[in-house]
Formats: sequence, C-alpha cells, structure tokens
Amino acid sequence: MLEHMAWKMPAMSQDLFTDAILRFGVICPGYWWPEWQAVCLDKLLAVPMVEKALVILETDVGRKIQTARPASGKAPQKSSLWQAYQKLRMHGTAMQRVDMRSTLRSVPDIQISGKTTENGRMVWDARTVERVRSASLDFILHFGDIALDAEPPGMTRYGIWQFFHGRRTRLPVCFDEMLHENPVTEACLQKLTENPHHRITLRKGSFKTILTSYTLSRNQVLRESTVWPAQICLDIRHGIAKFSEVEPVAVTPTKTAPPSTSQMFRYIFKKTHHYATKLYRNLFIFDHWNIGLVQSPVNEFLKDNKSFPVNWLPDLPPNQFRADPFVINRDEDVYIFFENFDYKFAQGSIAYVVLGRDRPAEAKLVIAGYKHLSYPFLIEYEGEMYCVPESSASGDVAIYRAINFPDEWIKAATLLPAFAGVDPTLFHYAEYWWLAATDRYDGPDYKLHLWYAKDLLGPWLPHHNNPVKMDICSARPAGTPFVFRNELYRPSQDCSKSYGNRIVLNRVRRLSPVAFEEEPASMILPDSLSPDIDGTHTLCAAGQITLVDGKREEIALKSLAVLKYNVCYTLDNMLKKPALRRGVR
Repeated sequence: MLEHMAWKMPAMSQDLFTDAILRFGVICPGYWWPEWQAVCLDKLLAVPMVEKALVILETDVGRKIQTARPASGKAPQKSSLWQAYQKLRMHGTAMQRVDMRSTLRSVPDIQISGKTTENGRMVWDARTVERVRSASLDFILHFGDIALDAEPPGMTRYGIWQFFHGRRTRLPVCFDEMLHENPVTEACLQKLTENPHHRITLRKGSFKTILTSYTLSRNQVLRESTVWPAQICLDIRHGIAKFSEVEPVAVTPTKTAPPSTSQMFRYIFKKTHHYATKLYRNLFIFDHWNIGLVQSPVNEFLKDNKSFPVNWLPDLPPNQFRADPFVINRDEDVYIFFENFDYKFAQGSIAYVVLGRDRPAEAKLVIAGYKHLSYPFLIEYEGEMYCVPESSASGDVAIYRAINFPDEWIKAATLLPAFAGVDPTLFHYAEYWWLAATDRYDGPDYKLHLWYAKDLLGPWLPHHNNPVKMDICSARPAGTPFVFRNELYRPSQDCSKSYGNRIVLNRVRRLSPVAFEEEPASMILPDSLSPDIDGTHTLCAAGQITLVDGKREEIALKSLAVLKYNVCYTLDNMLKKPALRRGVR
C-alpha cells in the first residue's frame, strides 16, 4: 500500500531487539482513512514484531455497510468557499481517503459505546473497556473523530496515543498558522492520561509553514509525523522509551469547525501576498555571504544577549561570496577553509586563505568538481588531515585526505554512498565517531540524521531512530560541535523565517546508537555579530578564536550573473524541478 510513502527502517543489528511482540489497536470512524493515517500504519507494521490486533470503531459501520466512499470533510461545511476549496485541493493530498478494508480484513473489530461529557468528550462504558482489555493490547493509536475524556486505567500497557497538528483552535488542522502568518507549524504525538486535562508528549516536531499554500503546508506536517509511532515502538523494543519520566502538559479541549467566509477571504488575500513577495524576492534579492573572526572561544557564545566584534574578510564582488568557514591552526598560521561560490557558474568549490605573520590573505582553490561543493568540515585523525565537504549534489558524503596540506587533496573514501548529505558534521563522543547531516531531497532544513562508527573511515551505521529530529528551528548542522564543562553542544541552523536566519546551540542530553535527545541552550542572532548582516549559519571553534559567517540581503540588479541565477532558480521552482536550491545549491 502507498509505496511512494514507504518507510525504510534503519538497518540495525538484531541483537539490539527484545523478543516481545507489540500488539496495538486503532480507534477510527470507519474503514476509509486519510492517506497520512494509512501511511502511518504501513510504517508501524514495518517494525519487526509489531502486529495489529484490534480495530475500535466509533460508529457502527461494519465492513459490509461502509462500501461507499465518504465525503472528504469531517464536519458540516458552513462556508461554501471552504467547501469549494476542499473539493479543489483534496485530490492527491494527505487527506485523500484510502480504503483500508483489505489491510484490516483479518483484524477483529468492536464498536465504542459510552457517554459524552459536557465538553464533548467521550467516556467509554465498562463493557467497551473490558472488551479492549481482553485483547491484551500494548497501545492504541487514536485516529478517531471523537475526543476521549481520559485513558481508562490499566486498559493497555503503554496507553492511547493521539496526534495533534498545528495550534489547537477551532480551525481545521494547520489553518490557524496560515491565517495568522506563523512561520512555524508544530505537531506532536501525545499519550492520554487518567487526567482529562493532561497529556504526555511522546514525539514532537516543528515545520516551516508554507504560507503560499495551505494544502502543501498541511501535507508536510501530516506526512512527516507518520513515522513517530514506529519510532516509539523501536524505543520500546530497545528499552529506552520514556513514559513515566515525562512531565504531563495541560491541554484545552476544542471542537473543530470550518473557517468562515471572511476567514477564507483573509487567507486567500494573505496567500496571494506571500506568493507575490516570494516571487519578488526570488527574482530580485540575493544572499551575499562573508566570513569573519571573533577573538573569543566558542563557549562565550553560550551567553545570551552578548555582542561579539567580528573581523570580516574583505568583501568579494556581488557575483561571488565566501561562507561555511572551518579552521585549522598550523605553525602560528590560521588556515581558513570555506565555500567559494560563484553565481556565474551556479556552483561552489572549496578554497582557503591563510591568516598569519607576513602571509597575504589571498584565497586559493583546492577542491573542486563538476558539481557543487560547500561546508568543508575539517578533522585531524591519526596524524592525517581530512576534509568532508558537502557533496549532496553528487548524492553522497565523501571524505578527502591532504597529501600536501593545504594545497593537494585526494578522495580517501565515500562515507555514505547513497545519502545526499547536507552539511555533514563529524565529531567523536564517548566510544564512537558520529556523523550528523540532513538529506538534500528530504527535509534538508528540518530532518536531522545520525550515523556512528568505530573508525573515521567507517563502516558507518545509521542511528536506529533516523530521522532523530524534525525541527525547522534547530535540526540542520551549523558548524563544529564542542564540549564545555563536560557537556556536548551542537550548533544548528534556525531556518524558520529564512535560510541561514540564525544559529541555535543545542545541549545534547542523550547520544547513543539507539537514543538521541537535545535541547536549545542559547541562540546567536545576526545583530550580535554585526548590525548590518541579515543572517548567520556557520560557527567554527578553534581554540581561543571562533569563525562565523554572515549574509547581507542585496538587490540582484547589482550583477548580471546573480540576476541570471535568480531567474533560473525561479523558473526551476515554478516548473517543479528545483535543480537550484536556496541553501542547498
């Protein structure tokens, strides 16, 4: 079913798994499900030793009764404009209905019975609770329309799990963010508790609101969250699932209603405005990056609201820029490697400059190819100098070794042969080497993937819960991880408002082949580096100095090469063939 949305479970050694079979039930209104729910079930069943055991129906539909395809909307449609929009935009979306009768043919079903409280939530009667208990379920996935008042005690081992997408208002899923122009749409998977006003958050994510299209924005949030139940099952299988340790959060019950006609007109106006603004910026605005030195160790950036004087390198012409700086100190000289991008060729390559006594700061090209290269991550290992540039345009992650530092490099190995890694970042922590990156073709700005290895050159194994994080505000790598006061910190990009908006320093709480957890510790704003820059996205630690980069948004008419690049980029996106990508060139 739905092969185009299939999820491949990370290849893990089987000795990490327990022998227990996880049995789950599904609460649903019938056998025609929105596509995203069907995909979620597919991913859940892809986990070994997980089986579907019970269907809990909210209405008496039966397999024979419900043969006709239901209307796509769930609630009565009061706005004819909303109704027309739904009809036009429902085909091919995450809300398009899928017939689940063949998939669930062998699964027994029961019908919910109970009473409804004053706040519109249902309380199951004793007969329903007992029938569910007799199925010996480990957990229940709530895909139904009727909100439950609370979880009956002892009914399942791991509780009832329910998705929440977007802000909990009366408006449809993810629509409030569009109406109020919120750049971020949040989602979570929560576990019901015995208290009807509290939930336990099992997984959460933040996604960039696509303000030019409600359908695309909603599809993104719904489809990306479908992997969470499968990931929690993997956590259970590895014995690291946290249920009792998590503090419950308060929730307010709401009833969904369609937007009014006036709200639809507001949405259409704002959508048109954002589309026109995006078109203008794509055509006539470009990012001009430069790199600079800060005479402070990287741990100083953990202090909020602190400004740093930056010594910026001389500016390049408008058709070129320097970004993604990484540094190595040799013989009192500072070697800065960076991405050298030329808008004329729409391609980056790796260059370096030397800052030292009696040394001119002239850039020299050292690693180039027929495809784009950037983010030259430097690492010293067993007396050799290595560089891992981003080569996502080639569809892999490769590592280069210096045979005559700093001028001559050869490709030493391909670390990840079938992963178009964006901003690949390596570091050693505990007993493993770690590689963090996002995927050029799947959430480059918000889906973090991890790999681990005993040796720098591999073999590299994927983290069992990839992607380990979905967060437009703090997932994509942004420079060298570092340890301060025995705590590991990982720089990341906040791309919620724009690519390269600002840097977030995350404190890593748990890191192992089966677990990952981090939290924001501090934020580096562009104006803390300079009042005239509009963004920053790389931080590199080098002893008592730190390298940063910064961008200025400028008018594309300054350079014919930039204008040509912007026109090609805009046409590629309009034709749905994004050969050129902002931030992932």
